[in-house]
Amino acid sequence: MIKPADYPLTPEGEQEWMRFKQHLQWCDHFALGFIFSDHPGVIAVFRERLAQIYHARITHLHIPVPTDPAQLLEQLLPDLLHPTIRQQALQAPYWVDLSLKSDPEWAEQRLLFLARLNEQREPLRQALNRPLVLILPLAERSAIKE
Repeated sequence: MIKPADYPLTPEGEQEWMRFKQHLQWCDHFALGFIFSDHPGVIAVFRERLAQIYHARITHLHIPVPTDPAQLLEQLLPDLLHPTIRQQALQAPYWVDLSLKSDPEWAEQRLLFLARLNEQREPLRQALNRPLVLILPLAERSAIKE
């Protein structure tokens, strides 16, 4: 397991972290953030730093870990659209790391998941009063933009 302390960010990485952090701080309620990376060390640093910020606010990141591609639409999407009362009260950010799932079935389900998220963006904004951070493979950045 990669420890964030063992993986210092480059100056460009530090700039990206500051932009990401500022984006989340400017949002009062819902915020959607994307991190495209194939480097587990960078992802670990961002996750740890974000966790430290929210730990200081007496809450923790909510980190669902889908183990099967079908869970993206069958479990994760409904959980995002209908968070529990406890999750709403904590206002803990969702950290969804889908960057290491590289087979074609995962890639297809990720695109479907993002398309459904886009279709449900207004209900998502109303349901989530906290940031949603999606970590995705760098190679899919252009496909996801489309």
